[in-house]
Amino acid sequence: MTGFMALIMVALGGAAGAVARFGLTVLFQRQAIVFPFGTLTANLLGCLVIGMLAETAARTELLSGNARLLLATGFCGSFTTLSTLTLELVQYVRGGYLLCAAGYFALTFAGAFVSFFAGVALLRLLLRAA
Repeated sequence: MTGFMALIMVALGGAAGAVARFGLTVLFQRQAIVFPFGTLTANLLGCLVIGMLAETAARTELLSGNARLLLATGFCGSFTTLSTLTLELVQYVRGGYLLCAAGYFALTFAGAFVSFFAGVALLRLLLRAA
């Protein structure tokens, strides 16, 4: 894998992840919900997918280096977002919504951990079924 091809894979995956993330944000904004469900959903889905990718890479030869760069580094890296999570948490804190900020923080990080291992478990089930 050349350095240029690695950059292309990350860029393509990153573009797709950013567009998917934007789509989730728009979808949830249309619902006029105050809670940042778009960011939460992106982070939890991204952790599920990266759990599946990590388990696939650990147990099989199905993912090439380029595929891992495209999907894990590129797509999941841009689909999930720590920076937006942090901005939203700061906005809650500045607005005096400390309980909401704490709940969002806990839900995101506990949910991310659970989602990652759910992805691992799901992939194991899929491999057994195949």
